[in-house]
Amino acid sequence: MKEIKWFTKVFLMKTAKFKTNIDSEARVKSLLDSYPLIKEWKLDINDPDKTLIVSGYSFSKEDIIKVIQEEGYMIQPK
Repeated sequence: MKEIKWFTKVFLMKTAKFKTNIDSEARVKSLLDSYPLIKEWKLDINDPDKTLIVSGYSFSKEDIIKVIQEEGYMIQPK
């Protein structure tokens, strides 16, 4: 009889915080909503650091930074 091995890949949700100069959620909403590895995000424009919090699976901070910078915004990890 042939043995069947099952492999389970576990994806852990991770969260990253960024300091930005984004002044409106509307300006980045479609961009962040369309990023497939982001499960949810929140932008606090009332915070002096205009903190962007991103949660999801297997995304890299560098990818998020690149995408936001390409839109002309400042972003750095917190």
